[in-house]
Amino acid sequence: MDCCFPDVSSETMEIWWVHLKQFNKNYIKRRAKLKMPFFAASQKMATLICNIGHSMKLSREILLSSVLLFDRFMSFSFNKMNEEKSNIKKEQWMETLQNSMVLTICSCLQLSSKALGQHQVQVTDILKFMLEHNHKVTKTEVLKSEQSVFKTLMYKVPAFSPLIYVETLVHLLPVKKLNLACSVFMETCVQFMMIAYCHHQVLYDSLYYIFTSKETCLYKDRVEFLRVELDQLYLAGAVVVAAVRVLAPEAREASDWLLSRVRHLTGIPTREVMRLATILSDIAADVPENPKATTRPA
Repeated sequence: MDCCFPDVSSETMEIWWVHLKQFNKNYIKRRAKLKMPFFAASQKMATLICNIGHSMKLSREILLSSVLLFDRFMSFSFNKMNEEKSNIKKEQWMETLQNSMVLTICSCLQLSSKALGQHQVQVTDILKFMLEHNHKVTKTEVLKSEQSVFKTLMYKVPAFSPLIYVETLVHLLPVKKLNLACSVFMETCVQFMMIAYCHHQVLYDSLYYIFTSKETCLYKDRVEFLRVELDQLYLAGAVVVAAVRVLAPEAREASDWLLSRVRHLTGIPTREVMRLATILSDIAADVPENPKATTRPA
């Protein structure tokens, strides 16, 4: 199938999928050590990141990667702040963070752009955006902000966006059995990913309630649930299933076959994937307008 990677064989993509599964496993292990509910960046902040990125006409890959970078930045920063014994220093840290929030978001967009090889965010773009929104900063401040965020992230920025899981999964699935144009199917998947990231808290609060029947939870309970929230394979599978349900609701036999393949490739039971896909579809139905962003540049 010539979907997201037209010049790559299925055999190569299967090998790549094995590497992605291992990367996902390592990511969950590293991120869970921070013991902070995902996201440290709130739903409002995730939406703000997407809106700022949209105003700069950035690709969805950059937006999604930037949300993850900002989440990691906030997680590391909160941990560092909690190590401070002085309440005065903690208050100063919070005030500094709040005052530089928009510039920090721009730095995450800039780092993601570079890491993905798209180089869509230049210093001049950030200066222009900040000025248009009544934030006066200098070129030096923009550069220092990027360096500070990069240092806080321990100089580690993923070279691919969360969409790679969905793109690879779609490539390996029998989408043609659904009589759908792969471009249309992938675009629908991307829209669901954007919704999942901008409405992350509602999505996983709902899933947590289904798993536990608890509307509220203790901090330690949510930390234990963190591995579920961090699982990119789980989310990718749910996104694909949600797209199938929207685009091919009558193709029951082909849909069942596709669901079987999703279970085989992700290792996650069909029932669990369907749960998350159903919640995601319900959230999408209540969203008046999907998050806007440009498609990946040709």
